[in-house]
Formats: sequence, C-alpha cells, structure tokens
Amino acid sequence: MATPTARPFLPLDDPLTDVRTGLLSRDTWRRYFENLTSAVEAFRIALTGNLSTVLVDTHANRLAAYPPANYSAGATFYESDRGLLFRNVGSASWQYVTGTMTATFGNEPTDLGATDVGVRVFVSNFRHTVRWDGAAWTWADGDLPGRFSHWLSDPGAGYGLCDGSTYDQLTVGATLGTSSVVTPDLSDAYLKGGTYTGTVQGASAPGLSGSTATATATISGQTAAVTSTGGMGGADATVQVEDFTSAAVTVASESHGHSLTMDPHQHGVGTLAVDAHSHAAGTLAVDASGQPERLAAMIFVRL
Repeated sequence: MATPTARPFLPLDDPLTDVRTGLLSRDTWRRYFENLTSAVEAFRIALTGNLSTVLVDTHANRLAAYPPANYSAGATFYESDRGLLFRNVGSASWQYVTGTMTATFGNEPTDLGATDVGVRVFVSNFRHTVRWDGAAWTWADGDLPGRFSHWLSDPGAGYGLCDGSTYDQLTVGATLGTSSVVTPDLSDAYLKGGTYTGTVQGASAPGLSGSTATATATISGQTAAVTSTGGMGGADATVQVEDFTSAAVTVASESHGHSLTMDPHQHGVGTLAVDAHSHAAGTLAVDASGQPERLAAMIFVRL
C-alpha cells in the first residue's frame, strides 16, 4: 500500500466559505478542524521551530493507512469522525492528545488501547462524560451518577424523576453498560441524611411519655350548730265567752297579732371530707400529619 501524501498545515486565514458564492463549502467542518489543528501545530512550531505534518482522516483510516513510522515525531492526526487529536510521539504510535467524542450509548469506541489513555466520550443520551484510562472507562471530572437534586422543571436526559419509576443508569468498566434503577417515590416525602436503602420510611407520630398524676383532694371543716331563741308575744285582745245555753254562740271577729323574736346567730365552719381519689390515664393520640413550612420542588436522581 502506498503511503498517503502528507498535507502541510493550512494557514489560519484559509476561508471556510466559497469565495464566489459566500456560502459554506461542502467540507466546511473538515476544513474548520484542519485549521484548528493547524493552529495548535503552528503554536508548537513557534516554540520549537520544527515543521510537522497535520493529517486529517477518519479513525479507521488512521489505523489502516497512516502508520506512525512513516511520519516524523510530532506529526499530528485529527480523526474527523471522532473529533480526537493524536500525535506521533516517536515510538511508532499515535498518542491521544485532546478532544471529546460525542456518541450515544452503544456507539462508543470499543477498540481503544494503552495509547488512547485520556480519550473522552460524551454519552449524549445519558449526558455523562467518560474517560478511557487505558484498560477501562471511568467517570470524567467527577461526573458520577446516583445523586439527588431539586429542579423547577424536568432537566431531561440523564435524570430520572423520583416517583417510583424504573430507569436505565449508565455504568463504567472495561465496557460501558447500564443497570436498572427503581427510583424512590419522593412525591410527598423528605430527604434525610443516612445510609441509602431505596425504601421510603412512612411517617411516624412523635412519642408521648408519662401519665396523669394521682390526685388527692380533701375538704375539711364542719357546719356549726344553729342556735336561735324567741317567743310568741301576748295577744292584742282577749275575748271571753260564757256558754249560757247549748245554742251556738257567734263571736265577732277581732283583729290580733303575735310578736316573734329570734336571737342573732351564725353558722360556723363545719366538717366536710372528700375521700382521696385518682384520675386514670385517658386516651391521648398524636397523629403524623403535621409539617413545617415547606417549598415543593421536583426531585431527580442522576442516571
């Protein structure tokens, strides 16, 4: 197989539009990245004074048609289909330098090796960025799944509403995978610190301890005897009738009166006692419906 002709880096002012029509040319994006990688190379040249080659082609062609041994150390290769930049490090291999590939789950690279350490892939349908460490995928920049967050509205892909629904969650390892996750139903529940179990604990009433105390009541004293005296005074008039015959005798009515007096008296404190008694504990219940002031928001878990 003939060695492809290397293309020197392009000037930074290479136009991205057709100078005749002013429209974007058919290979605008390819040429854009050629210019971008050229800028990187130009900067390196400014520092080292060495002119190197910038190659642009697909990933498959880099492996098949661009053996690094055919190029000087420092030559760069831009994979136009993956958006990744590689460099010839002088050890007969292309070494990853920078760039992030975008792909949906299931379309991520599966042919990476030790020279691809650091390759980053944005898994768009999970909105996670993962990094290849030479042997396995890891989470990039602490972009971990499994954390709860509050939102005013649905954030979209990569998040699962905590309403008891089941979702696929991205997993990392030698290959990318997914695991099934059932979200807790937090529609009307609060989050609390502690070990995660996935089970929402039901509301519980506050505790109530103690009992009503024994009560003893005593009323003492007595009602005193009441002493009162008095008498009926003499009649205002006296009528005497002698019975001379056996016939009925009629005596005219005579008004008269009696006087009645009562000595002053008082009722002293008597004796009144109430036996000791107690009040048994009654029925007292506290429900679990009370809540503090609150603000509702949608709770999602990172998938």
